[in-house]
Amino acid sequence: MPRARHAPDRPPDPRGALGRAAEEAAARFLSGLGWETIARNVRLCGAEIDLVLRDEGAIVFVEVRSRSRRLHGGPLETVGPAKQARVARAAAAFLARSGLGSVPARFDVVGVDWRGGEPRLEHVRNAFESPL
Repeated sequence: MPRARHAPDRPPDPRGALGRAAEEAAARFLSGLGWETIARNVRLCGAEIDLVLRDEGAIVFVEVRSRSRRLHGGPLETVGPAKQARVARAAAAFLARSGLGSVPARFDVVGVDWRGGEPRLEHVRNAFESPL
């Protein structure tokens, strides 16, 4: 019998749904720019890459961050060195496994601000360099 994902007396954490909605909003936005989605929610090397897209000749690894409050800063402020290193390790593994190691790649971040109910997106191209 499958296990419950949360305690029966506690409602599920709404942050998961908010994160999935932010990823969907980011994917729609980037697709609207003409980018081709290659993969979503790739888990490699103990990390997850939210979106992998092709922008002209480059492979773009996109980290999507969302916030509904600014208590701990905005969404873009949450992609620190440790997160960058995890995403870069996973990206290197993705490129090696997919045979795309010779294709130019970059790391973008899409911040999704939910204050006010509707998503407001901020896209940063080349948000960070691979620390590896």
